[in-house]
Amino acid sequence: MNLIRLVILGLALYVFLLVGCDSEPLSNKTAQTNVNEDLTSLGLTKTSPYLYQKPGAKVGFSHNYKGFSEVGEIENIDLVFTDGYSSGQLQIKLESDTALSLEPSMMDYIFSLEGYSSNKINLSIQTHNEGKHFLNIFARITDENGYSSGRVFAIAFYVGENAKRKIGPRDLEAESVIRLPSIVTSEPADSP
Repeated sequence: MNLIRLVILGLALYVFLLVGCDSEPLSNKTAQTNVNEDLTSLGLTKTSPYLYQKPGAKVGFSHNYKGFSEVGEIENIDLVFTDGYSSGQLQIKLESDTALSLEPSMMDYIFSLEGYSSNKINLSIQTHNEGKHFLNIFARITDENGYSSGRVFAIAFYVGENAKRKIGPRDLEAESVIRLPSIVTSEPADSP
C-alpha cells in the first residue's frame, strides 16, 4: 500500500514540475515572438550561427561591400544598422584609414530610434593605395533613460591585385584544419 502511495506521490510531483516549467509570463512570450519575427525578416532563424551577440548595444550591422577593390576605384556602399530598441538615439561615428576617401565626408550620424527599425548610410569610398585598409564604425545607443552602450564594427578593404589574390575564393564549408606532413619513428623502450 505504501509503495502505491509513493508511486502516486512521485507521479504527482513529476506532473507538477512539468506544468511549472512552462509558467513563463505572457510578456516574455510576446517579446520572444517579436524577436523571432524580426529574425525571420532578416533571413535568420533561432538556429542561425549569427544569432549570438556579445554584450553591448543591440545593434546589428550589414553592408554590401564585395570584399576587394582596385586602386582608385569608387565603391558605392550601403551601411545598414538594425537596432533592438523601441526608443532612444543611435549615434554612428565613422573613422577611416588615410588611404580611404569617403563621400559624403560627414563622419558623424544621429538617428532617432522608433520601433525597432533599420537605418541606412550610403557612402562612396575611393581607395588610393594598395593593401588592407579599414573603415571603423562606432555605434552608441542612448535610451530614453540616458543609459548608453556601444558597439564597434569594421570593414576591411582589400585593395589591388595582391590583395585580391590573398583573399581569393572562400569555401565556407571547408575544414579549418591545417594538415602538416609528419614522420613517426619508434625506438625500443630500453634504448637511449
